[in-house]
Amino acid sequence: MIGDSFPLFLLGLYVGRRRVFQNLRAHLPMIGTVFRWGMLIGIAGTLVSLAGQWPTPASPSDDKPQEAAEGTRGLRQRVIYGVNIALSGSWLARFRFGPAEWLWRCGTYGEWQPFRLQRGRP
Repeated sequence: MIGDSFPLFLLGLYVGRRRVFQNLRAHLPMIGTVFRWGMLIGIAGTLVSLAGQWPTPASPSDDKPQEAAEGTRGLRQRVIYGVNIALSGSWLARFRFGPAEWLWRCGTYGEWQPFRLQRGRP
């Protein structure tokens, strides 16, 4: 999970430091290059992934324990998501951001950001 999101975090940090969104016209060539490379890498990764999923006569297709684990994992994720939704309202009544977003903003801006809500101010 962290391995999937960390490169995106670094990309966001780079874009924020370069202030790409404050002057999009000047950065359009870079955005186009990143888009084309991202599409190329994404398509190649998808094709490699699909090539590994073709059934072969030598591979058994009886994966019952894994299928049962997937059902349990899906249920656990739904319960965690439901608890997160239930608690997020009370959290955001007291704090400006969640802990991960707060750390992300501190790193992006290079300084400590206010964490708690001040009374009478958003």
